[in-house]
Amino acid sequence: MIGPVFAPPHFSPSMNIRLRPLRLLTLLACLAAPLLAQDDPSSEPPSLLGQIDENNIYTSPDGFFRIQIPVLAELDGTVQDTSITTTFRDPYGVHISIGSLPLNAEYRAELDKRGRKDFLAWLFSQHVQPEYQKAFPGTTAESAKYLATTQDGSLLVMNLLPGGTAFRDRVLLAEGEPIPVAKRGSLVFLKGDRVVIITTELYERILKRDTFKKTPEEEDAILRKRLLELLAKMTFPTTVPSTSAAPAAPAPAVAK
Repeated sequence: MIGPVFAPPHFSPSMNIRLRPLRLLTLLACLAAPLLAQDDPSSEPPSLLGQIDENNIYTSPDGFFRIQIPVLAELDGTVQDTSITTTFRDPYGVHISIGSLPLNAEYRAELDKRGRKDFLAWLFSQHVQPEYQKAFPGTTAESAKYLATTQDGSLLVMNLLPGGTAFRDRVLLAEGEPIPVAKRGSLVFLKGDRVVIITTELYERILKRDTFKKTPEEEDAILRKRLLELLAKMTFPTTVPSTSAAPAAPAPAVAK
């Protein structure tokens, strides 16, 4: 099954956002900040809010989505979640975050006014991108593309994040060598009454940087393929359980 989960990221943004600021900031902070290891590896890991079944299918805390867990316990794969974000990670190249946030009346008004394409671009540029820049100064959006046929319209964004790798503990640097610039892809779309953001890091830029030589366009193609493959593995039940339902069962222990 799945191993111990990491502690929540220690990142506390202060960006002043008018629309549901606390919930939105929590979501964006979790997506922008790298997943940090526990301060004390011997401490008892927190329980998952979601559920993992006998087939290694993860269900989010409110039942909004399900996905086959994309990491293996045998490779130190872990799952961490909050009520609105889930992160899958292993030390060898997987760092995936999935976040979702309900649209309130004000966001629906923005969507109606702007249309789907412009709404997603506005959301990312005004709210997601500033959080990346705050967490990792010098962050830039290398490219952005609207995928009209994916989830009735999705935004695909590639970000360069100086010092923003989730694999910092695996990076061996020569004296004076700066931490490599990480690259993350984000897929943003609407599903029902939710905004969904899926992000993943191009691990080869960090862990295989001596041999991984790709153009920006080739890197984009790799991240796009991985994000769309992740989306294809997700299912969204038509009926979302009430938030007042019984709490989720603890995640299964690591198989020995």
